[in-house]
Amino acid sequence: MWALWSYRCVRANFDGALEIAEELIERSQVASQDVALAAGLQARGTTLWHLGRLEDSAGALESALEQVEGVDPEELERTGLTHMPILARCHTSHPFFLLGRAEEAERHVRRALAAADRQRDPFNHAISAMFAGWLAALGEDHAAAVHWLDDSVRICDEYGFRQLAAIATAPLGWAQAMNGDPGTGIPTLEGAIAAATEQGSLVLLRRAEETLTAA
Repeated sequence: MWALWSYRCVRANFDGALEIAEELIERSQVASQDVALAAGLQARGTTLWHLGRLEDSAGALESALEQVEGVDPEELERTGLTHMPILARCHTSHPFFLLGRAEEAERHVRRALAAADRQRDPFNHAISAMFAGWLAALGEDHAAAVHWLDDSVRICDEYGFRQLAAIATAPLGWAQAMNGDPGTGIPTLEGAIAAATEQGSLVLLRRAEETLTAA
């Protein structure tokens, strides 16, 4: 169900993704499956952010964080969801910041970065660095945004995380342009659009095109 939710998000079918998230929550509660419940809450929160329901998104992500704190790490590994606690923390950055809770968003992203460093997990570090960059961009610290997003893309390129690289490349290009280097930023954004088109990621394509217009 997590894979189906992810697929619908990537295809920008957010109403359908929310249906899957709600079904995952309901099934996990019936079966008393803590990992699945945390995953469902995180999926709900992330989808609601895409739908612009910031208060509801923040509430769901807070519930996901509370739930994941009590989950056995071995169970996360067994279910293939070791990245979920970091995702739940990172995904707070947008709704929290836009709701005037920037300090909380920064704290969660710092904790995600620290956890990724302890784990020595390149994928989790790339995710955390990407969200650190996004958060810096929201705060108009464009130099910091370039630093973190460039770090994320570099790791993605090194380890072959193609989709994550494409996701991080779009805000990197915007940050480069806003940091006084449109000659680098705009081609970077155009590369993100090409990658999104190749991968069939409608949500990324929309975000990249919007970002190119803003740059």
